[in-house]
Amino acid sequence: MRHFSSLFAVAALSALCCAIVACGPKKKTQEEVDAIITEMESAIKEFADETRAFEKAFMDTTKLSMGLADHRIMANSAEVNARKVDYLLGIIDDNADNAAGAKAFEAAINYLDNGQIEKLAAKVDTSLMKDSGIIATVIARNEALAATAEGKMFADFEAALADGTTARLSDYVGKGKYVILDFWASWCPWCIGEVPFLKAVYEKYCGPQFEIIGIDVADKMDKAAKAMEEHGITWPQLYSEERLNGTFYGSRGIPLIILIGPDGTVLGRDLRAEEIEAAVSKYVKPVR
Repeated sequence: MRHFSSLFAVAALSALCCAIVACGPKKKTQEEVDAIITEMESAIKEFADETRAFEKAFMDTTKLSMGLADHRIMANSAEVNARKVDYLLGIIDDNADNAAGAKAFEAAINYLDNGQIEKLAAKVDTSLMKDSGIIATVIARNEALAATAEGKMFADFEAALADGTTARLSDYVGKGKYVILDFWASWCPWCIGEVPFLKAVYEKYCGPQFEIIGIDVADKMDKAAKAMEEHGITWPQLYSEERLNGTFYGSRGIPLIILIGPDGTVLGRDLRAEEIEAAVSKYVKPVR
């Protein structure tokens, strides 16, 4: 009798486990997935509208104060992006097996590190992504970022000069001077907002120990020349119609401002506003 009771208990437990599995997370219908995607697209648009409002405020501030940027606006914009990523990660957690999760992954990937990307790529159905190649692109960019972090050597590249010839960054960097690299473009209001800070540093420190090199990216040379004249940019320039900052220095965008030491070591990167002079003044004495 005891033997049959044991068998009954095992059978009951087995049936309970099967019921639990059957009642586990239910796969969403296409209609449910479409509704999630619609809601997500609306939320992403709201985040974008917030960011554009900050950018407009920034541009208005820049115009009114002759290029002196209100960096609190940029901090607010970064905070919007952080909230967007948190929202998207939540979508991914609940929809890893459907198109909503794949779409959320694509929307968030530019803000993730390689550890997060690899973890999510193993979880999300990447075959549902519109552009699965973006995974390799962002991983490569993040690797470039790590390779040019503080303490690493600068990454060399070739670019054009104003006279139509070419030069390498190594013609200017690692030659015994401290050098600020300023990746910028004429169409970028954030870049123009940094110009007054760069000009102040250039006028105060440029000399035997210090130089600034501008790298005009994803731009046209004639437009860059016009912006240089308009804003009083007088330091040497390299020109590229490609986004070299992402390829070689792992940045998502511009401005990208980096301090390089005399031997070519990266001493500081992603510098903004007053941070530029604060970094330079650690190593270089004013010349005027």
